[in-house]
Amino acid sequence: MLNLITKEQQKYYFKLFKISVIGLFILIYFMAVVSRVENNPDMQVYKNIFKFICGVEVLLFTALSSMMHFKVSKEGISRKELSLRFLSIGILTAIFMILGYIIVTGIFLITESIKPILNDSISFSMIIFGIEEIIITSIIVASVGIIGIWLAIEKKSLASNMTISMVIIILLETLINGLSLNIQLNVSIILVMLAMILTFIKRRKQAI
Repeated sequence: MLNLITKEQQKYYFKLFKISVIGLFILIYFMAVVSRVENNPDMQVYKNIFKFICGVEVLLFTALSSMMHFKVSKEGISRKELSLRFLSIGILTAIFMILGYIIVTGIFLITESIKPILNDSISFSMIIFGIEEIIITSIIVASVGIIGIWLAIEKKSLASNMTISMVIIILLETLINGLSLNIQLNVSIILVMLAMILTFIKRRKQAI
């Protein structure tokens, strides 16, 4: 999978991932401290803090995915190879998004067990729910990234690619927010299928 992406692009993506994780670390502790100082009951709950981090990750990794897809699309390669690289970026996006969430929330919970900031308790079921949610969400983000770049590829514009991806992901998150994980999973499967169909159509278009 990584072999389909150049060393330069791998370094670029890993660098963005590290910056993103550091940013999420700062954000989660900032939110926790502010919620305690301001005595905000809604944000003094671990579940809400984690949902907020998940939401930020959605926007962040949608933007990162758009940047990587656009960077690859500028190369003079066939659409067959391009589609494989887009798929690789989609998989990496999902993996990095899941890893980022686990690293940030995991370390946060460890420090909370030592010196808590929030007046709340964490349960094993809550942790499992959070992991399930981020896995499904990461699949949605990865699929939207692939759909967005194929829809914007003729324009050859990063702004167009990012705008299309952001609009799609914001609309989707608004529609499925609060729905059960089963419904969200069904949405993610549909998006994966759409991404594959769009990839097939675009590849066939070049062949014809």
